[in-house]
Amino acid sequence: MTVEISTNFFYGVRYGVLISLFLIITTLGTYYQVRNYAYVNFDDDDYVLNNIHIKNGPIYERIVWCFTAAYATNWHPLTWLSHLCDIELYGLNSGRHHLTNVLFHVINTLLLFVFLHKTTGTLWRSGFVAALFALHPLHVESVAWVSERKDVLSAFFFFLTLIGYQRYSRFPGIGTYLLVLLLLMLGLMSKPMLVTTPFVLLLLDYWPLRRISLSMATIYDTRVRYKAIRIVVEKLPLFIPVTASIVITYLAQKSGGAVASDEIYSLTVRIANGLVSYINYIQKMFWPAKLAIFYPHPGMPPWWQILGCGTLLVVISFLTIICRKCYPFIVVGWFWYLGMLVPVIGFIQVGSQAMADRYTYLPLIGLFISIAWGVPELLKNWRHKQKWLLALTITCLSVLVFITFNQIRYWKNSVSLFQHALEVTDNNFLAHHNLGVALAERGYYTEALKHYGETIRLSPSYVTAHHNMGIVLAKQGRTDEAIRKYFDVLDFEPNHKEVYFSLGNVMIAKGKFDMAETYFNKAIQLNPDNAETYNNLGVVLFRLGKTQEAIAAFQKTININHEHVGARDNLTKIINSLNSKKSE
Repeated sequence: MTVEISTNFFYGVRYGVLISLFLIITTLGTYYQVRNYAYVNFDDDDYVLNNIHIKNGPIYERIVWCFTAAYATNWHPLTWLSHLCDIELYGLNSGRHHLTNVLFHVINTLLLFVFLHKTTGTLWRSGFVAALFALHPLHVESVAWVSERKDVLSAFFFFLTLIGYQRYSRFPGIGTYLLVLLLLMLGLMSKPMLVTTPFVLLLLDYWPLRRISLSMATIYDTRVRYKAIRIVVEKLPLFIPVTASIVITYLAQKSGGAVASDEIYSLTVRIANGLVSYINYIQKMFWPAKLAIFYPHPGMPPWWQILGCGTLLVVISFLTIICRKCYPFIVVGWFWYLGMLVPVIGFIQVGSQAMADRYTYLPLIGLFISIAWGVPELLKNWRHKQKWLLALTITCLSVLVFITFNQIRYWKNSVSLFQHALEVTDNNFLAHHNLGVALAERGYYTEALKHYGETIRLSPSYVTAHHNMGIVLAKQGRTDEAIRKYFDVLDFEPNHKEVYFSLGNVMIAKGKFDMAETYFNKAIQLNPDNAETYNNLGVVLFRLGKTQEAIAAFQKTININHEHVGARDNLTKIINSLNSKKSE
């Protein structure tokens, strides 16, 4: 007996190591190309490239900012700390920032494998789920996009929370429970999507931990009911950080204008789109084609789609409950998928997208579990079952590696990313706009104007496109046309904080320094932390002969951005000029 246990133990260790090595090598081999990739002009500028709050200043001030700021319509201090650490280690080297994401993804894959193996005792199925998680094309967005550090970082703490909970289920105690609570809090401080984690833990109590039963034969047993109630009650403290995260996130996104009002998308439209999105994600899981960084919101879907998708969700849910006794993993996998998508399915609309690949990073694990445990059950009476499973596994993973490798290539830079989005989606105003921005940065102004024009045609009230079109027109010397575009922005949004800065710049080009001063002061009133505005105001003040005010403006620039070379040079020139006059 001792020899048999020892043999099984070493068998598990040996193949566990081999599976882990396979996961590491294939994941790194598929994603390593990102080491040469650039930032993209969708959130990366706000999160890293132009984020002076984590780039400049004393380290303790930057750390305090990470915990106190509701920046970019979110409060996720550990995500900011992660980006801050990357900047300290690599500066703004985009490839290194990308590789940090990949490293987290590899670690997450291994943690998922460890968790499933520890809780189910099943080696190969656990490894297959981890491989699907590591290599599925829908997860490219979470890994290859620097701004989605919050995805991979929150997943890291999520998996540690699950492993900690598995430990607690075996050895209940205040210490292990507090560890679970702490890890959940850290995950929520990375991305608030983890608010459904307590419900995931309840699912795990049913399977594979088997702490509670849903059998009709035991439902009338007093001891079983008492144990079930106790297991539910023990989750209540976990809802304290969950509730706090929900409130903080909603307030941060509401104040930042990320939450769409009912006037844009009514509750009926949001629910309808959510029902359709649930099925669309499943379809993309099985057929990962036409993946894009942004899917425009279609408004109200056709009635037959709403009815069909809603009915399908109800039928699948009913069938999984009916089959719970024979196939408990199907129940857990399905409701894991449904539940983890709730915060991002669109019932509360954040942004203008219909759905997003990154939202599937954790929810799809539920469906992967259902597949990994369900398919062997379907084939259990087949001849040569093991050979069929091996062939299916090799084929599936090979196809995923091929598709994922190619999908990653689109993330090389903003041009390739948004060109691809335009190829696979229709009426994509944001893809047109961001492609225009990327082309303008490369000096292709005529092409950029075409894409800005298409953006405005598709979304006339998208003020950023009007503003950026004005900037390009100004660079072409078409200042009067640029001014008209800037005032188009003010027609939609009178307190647009960036357009006054642009108006000030165009007035400098026209030599109207008094008007430039007025516009820069208005820009400062709306956005007092913009170093460039103070610097340009200083230039205007100096031109107007207001030397002391100019010095104060340049000093303010340096206080905001300690590394602002232009302000330092301007300040030095003024001081040298004043000293020369005094010496004369």
